[in-house]
Amino acid sequence: MKAKFLLIGVFAAILMGLNLLAHAQPAADDAAKPAGDKVRTVAIFIKNRATNVDDAKVTALEDLVTSRITDSGFHVLSREDVINSVAAFSTAGPNAGDPKAAGADLDTILSNNTSALRLAQNMNADYLLVASITTYGQDVNDFNEGDVQTKVTESTMLVSYKLLDAVSGGSLTGGVVTATVKDLEQPGQAVHRDMINKLLDQASSKLATALTEKVQANKIREGPSAQASLVALSIDCTMADLAIPEIVKNDNGDYAPSPLRYKLDVMACTVSLDGVTVGTTPGPFEVLPGLHKIRITRETFKDWEQTINIPRVGLHLDVALTMTPDGYARWQDSIGFLQNVKDQAKIADANVKRIEGIAQMFSQSGFKVDVKSTSNTNVDVKKDIKIDAKSNGTSLWNTTPSAVVLPIAVPTTSK
Repeated sequence: MKAKFLLIGVFAAILMGLNLLAHAQPAADDAAKPAGDKVRTVAIFIKNRATNVDDAKVTALEDLVTSRITDSGFHVLSREDVINSVAAFSTAGPNAGDPKAAGADLDTILSNNTSALRLAQNMNADYLLVASITTYGQDVNDFNEGDVQTKVTESTMLVSYKLLDAVSGGSLTGGVVTATVKDLEQPGQAVHRDMINKLLDQASSKLATALTEKVQANKIREGPSAQASLVALSIDCTMADLAIPEIVKNDNGDYAPSPLRYKLDVMACTVSLDGVTVGTTPGPFEVLPGLHKIRITRETFKDWEQTINIPRVGLHLDVALTMTPDGYARWQDSIGFLQNVKDQAKIADANVKRIEGIAQMFSQSGFKVDVKSTSNTNVDVKKDIKIDAKSNGTSLWNTTPSAVVLPIAVPTTSK
């Protein structure tokens, strides 16, 4: 009986030990794993440099590469999936869009105003994977062995790739893969293959293998940190060739124009950087240093577009906006009667009221100022137009009701 209980006890101990070992095994496996494999967020771009390959194959190669590197430590972002409208997926069905609808050309506008680097940054990618269909060609060889004639067509495609950091665009690694497919033809027998698609499939597989091996061998260098590189961009916009006259109240209580003229600072202009709206002037905006395409827009003004280089210390821009013909005509309608008023000449009370009435009228058009100081101080801007009033006496603009338009402007140069 004792032996029986002894055997039962040993058996129970063995079972308990196996159970503990089974529960301990996953912990041991987890301890053996690396503490979290690094995942690289990559924006993918495909170029076609081979003139004899249809550009439609670009998206095919992008899909193939994406599907094959996703499980190798890469988090892939595609512009087609992240930014482009789903109307590009199909011309029919639930994703079909209307090419005539508002905003239908936004994807095209973005393409015309951004670079791969800036687009990757706007997608919050850490890296860019840029692959290029470099060359595609065919070699034909004829073999005659007795009565057997064989024609062999060898198709070759070279695909180059490079991994760039998404801060400066510098290359971190790269390489070239070669894909080859042979087509065999004999009298009475021919094997014709879809050469391009076979080559793309093979090239994408080789590219993914090459990148995976570099990841496993820890051969991909780290790029600079984007957050550490951000700098400030600020913008002040003025009205080109237009100024506003100072009108002061003299000791006799009469208003008269003075020789002083003040430029108008146009506020709340829309700023687009590399095809993406980032806010309104004056900023500041946090941006990466380097080359950018900037576009400044505002109603009744011509668009201002330039390529700018933002240094590592940041940048402040002073931009003179030019009115459209319609916008300038509207201003002229408001100030035409003032052009015949000489400096220091008394302005009739009726014209003073007229000026105030015009100001009230324009206040409903979105051109607003916040006048809250007396003479010899700056007029503070809260919305659209800022006036720097520093004349002697009491300025008419400082007696104008708060948050009204001051549209009286005269050309500083002849038109």
